[in-house]
Amino acid sequence: MCGIAGIWQFNNNQLGIDKLKRFTDAMRHRGPDGADYKIFDNANLGLGHRRLSILDLSEAGKQPMSYADGRYWITYNGEVFNFLELKSELMSLGFKFMTSTDTEIILAAYQMWGSDCQLRFNGMWAFAIWDQKEKSLFLSRDRFGIKPLYYLNTKDIFAFASETYAFKYLEGYNRRINPNTFKTNISNYEALEGYGYSIFEDIYQVLPGHSIEYKLGSEIKQKQWWNTNKNKVSVSSSYDEQKEEFFTLFKDALKLRLRSDVPIATALSGGLDSSAVYCMINDFAKSSESISRLPNDWQQAYVAVFPNEPIDERKYAEYVVKHTGANANFINVDYSNISDHIVKSTQLFDSISDNPIYPVSNIYSAMYQNGIRVSMDGHGVDEMMYGYRKLIRSVIFDSYHSGNLELYKNSLDTFLNMVFESDRDKYHQDILMKLKVSHTKKDSLAAIKAKIKNMMGKSYLPLVAGRSFLRDYNANPLKFLSESRPMLHEGIDSENYLYNVFHFQTLPAILRNFDRASMQSSIEIRMPFMDHRLVSYVFSLPKNSLIGDGFTKRILRQSLKSILPEEIYNRKLKLGFPVPLLSWVKQDCKDLFRDILASEAFLKSEFWDGPQIKNWADTNYEKDLWSEDNIYDLWVFVNAYLIQE
Repeated sequence: MCGIAGIWQFNNNQLGIDKLKRFTDAMRHRGPDGADYKIFDNANLGLGHRRLSILDLSEAGKQPMSYADGRYWITYNGEVFNFLELKSELMSLGFKFMTSTDTEIILAAYQMWGSDCQLRFNGMWAFAIWDQKEKSLFLSRDRFGIKPLYYLNTKDIFAFASETYAFKYLEGYNRRINPNTFKTNISNYEALEGYGYSIFEDIYQVLPGHSIEYKLGSEIKQKQWWNTNKNKVSVSSSYDEQKEEFFTLFKDALKLRLRSDVPIATALSGGLDSSAVYCMINDFAKSSESISRLPNDWQQAYVAVFPNEPIDERKYAEYVVKHTGANANFINVDYSNISDHIVKSTQLFDSISDNPIYPVSNIYSAMYQNGIRVSMDGHGVDEMMYGYRKLIRSVIFDSYHSGNLELYKNSLDTFLNMVFESDRDKYHQDILMKLKVSHTKKDSLAAIKAKIKNMMGKSYLPLVAGRSFLRDYNANPLKFLSESRPMLHEGIDSENYLYNVFHFQTLPAILRNFDRASMQSSIEIRMPFMDHRLVSYVFSLPKNSLIGDGFTKRILRQSLKSILPEEIYNRKLKLGFPVPLLSWVKQDCKDLFRDILASEAFLKSEFWDGPQIKNWADTNYEKDLWSEDNIYDLWVFVNAYLIQE
């Protein structure tokens, strides 16, 4: 995993190595193990690379790397996990290799198959290949946008990098906020990532599953090379066979992602998804199954803990550790100078999110300090297996109006189980009030749920469940953006809310967050559930394979039941990666927040009503009215303030 950069100047000025180096080295945190910079084409074009050594730790693996007698040059961020299989195929076709990297395999595959090589890769990547002969630049981003790739295109320059942060250091470019995208992102932090925008003027993204082939004087046109809807597969009508097929795919996806020349650990939250990853890894360890290119250290777990906070999930992680008999490191978030940590990590994050990124980056920092370089994570499951309430509500709404009574009952039962699992969750009180369910304080949660289920035949229930998400379900998240740039993606499915959440809304923002959080500490994240074979399979399944028996993620739970602890298998509550923001704002970070809200720049911002926000915040402080519901509204404005230049 690395940081990549490139500059192509169109004016008559030659590109100096210092300009390329400064632009590239702004991302040193992404690649602390080395760097190199190459100038081409009469000093008009340059490629830069910051290296995080994962495969072939020798100097032979450094980039930019060349192939075919120097015709092709690449700067590359990511991993192609099936590189050993591709290497064997290419060698049978007469190709020869000088390194044991996957980088060289990409170059050879591009020479052999051109842009179609993308379809052969199983992995996560963002790369640029310069063809010295054709004087063309080919940029590619993986199917789901796991690895970032931003670009700038003006009349004088085309430049690209792994992070928007690098463009602060691009000589000759005055980076500035785009008011339209910035305001949209403040109102909806998920609105930009999946649609190729950023919060800065003239900086866009290569879209997930897209590529760009660029020659001097041509237009920048993105070409879509992957669409999940067009790559669905045949699945068995037997649910038992589906479980077997899912298990086999997940197992192979995880095996491929254990290939490494450096130590691997698992970021274990105690939730179902990361627990499934860790339990499968330890199942491998107990078997005699052969795994190619396996490092010596690959079975540790790292768990973020928040003592005395209601969000602490240590007990669930301990269930997993006890069940597997493996090792785990429980990491307390460093509260010393926490305000400074939040400011620095947010400024480097350079985007807007619903949570401070620091607690997430803290666990990866602990990994790095202990010699770990790769983290196995469980991302992607919630967004394709109905792990969120908003997704279940959409199924309730759609199944009721389509007359699918069985799915309606299953999804409603699942939704109620998610809402009522914990007394900490106050959301169910709103539901009871809206539905006017008669109950007493002595009624158990099970009794209340039973009363609600008895009302299923009444038409207002799905409407109540559905109305609260309809704005997100139908809204165009780009309606406030400039209409001067047409949408570049294809494949948005207006009939499939789940598909859009995975490909264009929630997941792209999460992938960005974890890429930035992990790479701040120079850790590569691998995501076995994001294997494209597994994603295509899941999106080919009927809904009742994903929702049933009162659970979301049904096929995941039941196919892996034999290796999961019962406490995790039966868990319904969804916390994600929680942050104790409420207690921080009231205690450790109180001065930081109040100083920002009182600053002249905040009060006079063109993007929000500073005095009104400050008055609202002061009232909450003085009367101690802060709650989990409104504290995150305040954070978004503080976040937005911190990343402005």
